Amino acid sequence: MNRYLIAFFLIVSTCFSACREDDVEPEQNKVKKITEQIATYKQKVIDFTGRTSQAGKVTGYFDGNELKLAMSVTNTQRGGRNDEYFFHNNKLIAVKQEEYNYNQPRYLTKEVAATTGDSVWFDESKTTMSASWCYFYSGHMVKWLDKNNKVMSEADPRFDELNDKLLQDAEKLKQMLFNQK
Repeated sequence: MNRYLIAFFLIVSTCFSACREDDVEPEQNKVKKITEQIATYKQKVIDFTGRTSQAGKVTGYFDGNELKLAMSVTNTQRGGRNDEYFFHNNKLIAVKQEEYNYNQPRYLTKEVAATTGDSVWFDESKTTMSASWCYFYSGHMVKWLDKNNKVMSEADPRFDELNDKLLQDAEKLKQMLFNQK
Protein backbone atom coordinates (compact mmCIF):
# COMPACT_ATOMS: atom_id res chain seq x y z
CA MET A 1 0.00 0.00 0.00
CA ASN A 2 2.82 2.40 0.90
CA ARG A 3 4.46 1.82 -2.49
CA TYR A 4 1.24 2.80 -4.26
CA LEU A 5 0.91 5.90 -2.14
CA ILE A 6 4.51 6.94 -2.86
CA ALA A 7 4.06 6.27 -6.58
CA PHE A 8 0.86 8.32 -6.59
CA PHE A 9 2.58 11.30 -4.94
CA LEU A 10 5.52 11.08 -7.35
CA ILE A 11 3.19 11.08 -10.35
CA VAL A 12 1.10 13.95 -8.98
CA SER A 13 4.12 16.08 -8.08
CA THR A 14 5.66 15.46 -11.51
CA CYS A 15 2.41 16.42 -13.18
CA PHE A 16 2.13 19.62 -11.17
CA SER A 17 5.67 20.73 -11.91
CA ALA A 18 5.21 19.94 -15.62
CA CYS A 19 1.84 21.65 -15.64
CA ARG A 20 3.41 24.73 -14.11
CA GLU A 21 6.08 24.82 -16.81
CA ASP A 22 3.40 24.37 -19.47
CA ASP A 23 1.66 27.42 -18.03
CA VAL A 24 4.77 29.56 -18.53
CA GLU A 25 5.39 29.06 -22.25
CA PRO A 26 2.13 30.73 -23.42
CA GLU A 27 2.85 33.67 -21.10
CA GLN A 28 6.37 33.99 -22.52
CA ASN A 29 4.88 34.08 -26.02
CA LYS A 30 2.46 36.83 -24.94
CA VAL A 31 5.36 38.83 -23.48
CA LYS A 32 7.27 38.46 -26.74
CA LYS A 33 4.27 39.63 -28.75
CA ILE A 34 3.75 42.65 -26.46
CA THR A 35 7.42 43.57 -26.81
CA GLU A 36 7.28 43.24 -30.60
CA GLN A 37 4.15 45.41 -30.84
CA ILE A 38 5.12 48.07 -28.29
CA ALA A 39 5.43 50.80 -30.94
CA THR A 40 1.76 50.34 -31.85
CA TYR A 41 0.44 50.95 -28.31
CA LYS A 42 -0.81 54.25 -26.91
CA GLN A 43 1.35 55.57 -24.04
CA LYS A 44 0.48 57.23 -20.74
CA VAL A 45 3.37 58.66 -18.74
CA ILE A 46 3.38 59.69 -15.10
CA ASP A 47 6.59 61.54 -14.23
CA PHE A 48 7.71 61.68 -10.58
CA THR A 49 11.01 63.45 -11.25
CA GLY A 50 11.45 66.22 -8.70
CA ARG A 51 8.60 64.96 -6.50
CA THR A 52 10.50 62.20 -4.70
CA SER A 53 14.05 61.63 -3.54
CA GLN A 54 14.47 59.24 -6.47
CA ALA A 55 13.82 60.32 -10.03
CA GLY A 56 11.23 58.12 -11.62
CA LYS A 57 8.37 57.63 -13.99
CA VAL A 58 5.71 55.11 -14.87
CA THR A 59 4.76 54.47 -18.48
CA GLY A 60 1.70 52.50 -19.43
CA TYR A 61 1.26 50.96 -22.87
CA PHE A 62 -2.36 50.44 -23.93
CA ASP A 63 -4.03 48.59 -26.76
CA GLY A 64 -7.40 50.34 -26.68
CA ASN A 65 -8.57 50.03 -23.07
CA GLU A 66 -6.33 47.07 -22.35
CA LEU A 67 -3.12 47.66 -20.41
CA LYS A 68 -0.35 45.63 -22.02
CA LEU A 69 2.74 46.87 -20.20
CA ALA A 70 3.48 49.10 -17.21
CA MET A 71 7.10 50.20 -16.93
CA SER A 72 8.34 51.70 -13.69
CA VAL A 73 11.75 53.39 -13.81
CA THR A 74 13.59 54.79 -10.78
CA ASN A 75 17.05 56.32 -10.71
CA THR A 76 19.38 57.30 -7.91
CA GLN A 77 22.95 58.55 -7.87
CA ARG A 78 24.15 54.96 -7.25
CA GLY A 79 21.99 53.03 -9.71
CA GLY A 80 18.56 52.44 -11.03
CA ARG A 81 15.74 50.02 -11.41
CA ASN A 82 13.44 49.16 -14.29
CA ASP A 83 10.38 47.04 -13.55
CA GLU A 84 8.24 45.86 -16.45
CA TYR A 85 4.79 44.45 -15.66
CA PHE A 86 3.22 42.59 -18.58
CA PHE A 87 -0.54 42.13 -18.80
CA HIS A 88 -2.99 40.11 -20.87
CA ASN A 89 -6.69 40.97 -20.56
CA ASN A 90 -5.56 43.41 -17.82
CA LYS A 91 -4.25 40.48 -15.73
CA LEU A 92 -0.60 40.19 -14.72
CA ILE A 93 1.30 37.54 -16.70
CA ALA A 94 4.97 38.42 -16.14
CA VAL A 95 7.34 40.82 -14.40
CA LYS A 96 10.89 41.63 -15.45
CA GLN A 97 13.00 43.45 -12.87
CA GLU A 98 16.34 44.99 -13.83
CA GLU A 99 18.73 46.59 -11.34
CA TYR A 100 21.63 48.82 -12.32
CA ASN A 101 24.53 49.54 -9.99
CA TYR A 102 27.08 52.24 -10.77
CA ASN A 103 30.72 52.00 -9.72
CA GLN A 104 30.49 55.56 -8.27
CA PRO A 105 27.72 58.15 -7.92
CA ARG A 106 26.85 59.80 -11.23
CA TYR A 107 27.89 63.23 -9.96
CA LEU A 108 31.45 62.01 -9.38
CA THR A 109 32.74 62.80 -12.87
CA LYS A 110 36.38 62.61 -13.88
CA GLU A 111 36.64 66.39 -13.47
CA VAL A 112 35.07 66.38 -9.99
CA ALA A 113 37.26 63.44 -8.95
CA ALA A 114 40.37 65.36 -10.08
CA THR A 115 39.44 68.37 -7.92
CA THR A 116 38.67 66.22 -4.87
CA GLY A 117 41.69 63.96 -5.24
CA ASP A 118 39.66 60.82 -5.97
CA SER A 119 41.29 58.25 -8.25
CA VAL A 120 37.99 56.58 -9.23
CA TRP A 121 35.01 58.32 -10.85
CA PHE A 122 31.69 57.37 -12.39
CA ASP A 123 32.22 55.23 -15.45
CA GLU A 124 29.15 54.11 -17.40
CA SER A 125 31.06 51.11 -18.77
CA LYS A 126 31.48 49.77 -15.21
CA THR A 127 27.74 49.68 -14.55
CA THR A 128 26.51 46.23 -13.60
CA MET A 129 23.01 45.00 -14.39
CA SER A 130 21.06 42.06 -13.08
CA ALA A 131 17.63 40.91 -14.17
CA SER A 132 15.01 38.55 -12.81
CA TRP A 133 11.77 37.26 -14.30
CA CYS A 134 8.55 36.14 -12.65
CA TYR A 135 5.72 34.47 -14.54
CA PHE A 136 2.10 34.37 -13.45
CA TYR A 137 -0.79 32.13 -14.36
CA SER A 138 -4.32 32.51 -13.12
CA GLY A 139 -3.35 35.18 -10.58
CA HIS A 140 -0.40 33.32 -9.02
CA MET A 141 3.32 33.30 -9.63
CA VAL A 142 4.28 29.98 -11.18
CA LYS A 143 7.95 30.58 -12.00
CA TRP A 144 10.66 32.84 -10.64
CA LEU A 145 14.05 33.16 -12.33
CA ASP A 146 16.39 35.06 -10.02
CA LYS A 147 19.13 37.45 -11.10
CA ASN A 148 21.44 34.46 -11.72
CA ASN A 149 18.78 32.87 -13.99
CA LYS A 150 18.24 30.19 -11.34
CA VAL A 151 14.71 28.82 -10.97
CA MET A 152 13.64 29.54 -7.42
CA SER A 153 11.68 26.91 -5.54
CA GLU A 154 8.07 27.52 -4.58
CA ALA A 155 9.08 26.15 -1.16
CA ASP A 156 11.37 29.15 -0.65
CA PRO A 157 9.56 31.50 1.77
CA ARG A 158 10.54 34.46 -0.43
CA PHE A 159 8.47 32.98 -3.28
CA ASP A 160 5.12 33.76 -1.65
CA GLU A 161 6.37 37.12 -0.39
CA LEU A 162 7.45 38.14 -3.89
CA ASN A 163 4.20 36.82 -5.38
CA ASP A 164 2.15 39.00 -3.02
CA LYS A 165 4.35 42.07 -3.48
CA LEU A 166 4.34 41.91 -7.27
CA LEU A 167 0.58 41.37 -7.44
CA GLN A 168 0.04 44.37 -5.13
CA ASP A 169 2.49 46.54 -7.09
CA ALA A 170 0.86 45.54 -10.38
CA GLU A 171 -2.55 46.49 -9.03
CA LYS A 172 -1.24 49.88 -7.82
CA LEU A 173 0.31 50.57 -11.23
CA LYS A 174 -2.91 49.60 -12.99
CA GLN A 175 -4.96 51.90 -10.76
CA MET A 176 -2.49 54.73 -11.22
CA LEU A 177 -2.50 54.40 -15.01
CA PHE A 178 -6.24 53.88 -15.41
CA ASN A 179 -7.01 56.86 -13.13
CA GLN A 180 -4.47 59.16 -14.86
CA LYS A 181 -6.23 61.66 -17.09
